[in-house]
Amino acid sequence: MPFKNPAMRSLTEADAKSWLLERGIQQAPYDMPEYISAGAYRQVQIPAGEQQGDAFAAAVVKACGTFQEALLHFTDWSIYTPAQMATIVAVLQAHGETRPLIEVPAQVFAGEETDLLSALLGRVIHFEWSAYLYVEGGPTFLAWEGELLDIWAPLDQKREIFESLDPFLSAGG
Repeated sequence: MPFKNPAMRSLTEADAKSWLLERGIQQAPYDMPEYISAGAYRQVQIPAGEQQGDAFAAAVVKACGTFQEALLHFTDWSIYTPAQMATIVAVLQAHGETRPLIEVPAQVFAGEETDLLSALLGRVIHFEWSAYLYVEGGPTFLAWEGELLDIWAPLDQKREIFESLDPFLSAGG
């Protein structure tokens, strides 16, 4: 049964690019050396295990602070089980989406949908898929196949973002 007011909405690749462009967010920001030189980029190990991965995903979303919208962009799910895809399809369908993930690989979340965003990011980690998390006015993250997380933090937010994830990083993550 669809939600009465589904705020999460699905975007095609082209729509995701437009969403990023309209907000001045760099897509796949690897060609931005200023982040590295300013100490605003880090790559960290994602904690192993489903519970730790889910807790880490929640901490990543919390590290984003308050935001208007965020975009979770699935980029690689080349190896998946039918049960994994069924989980994602069920969430999409609950929000009124009928197209498959391959056609709408990006999902926009309102700022009050942090629990749902955390849950889907947790599935990305657990399923060992890859996805970018772009936050309007905030950081960009890339979860790599359940193993690594790249973080690009705005210069004025880098300290808070990195410190908020330190408990996981110090614990061997």
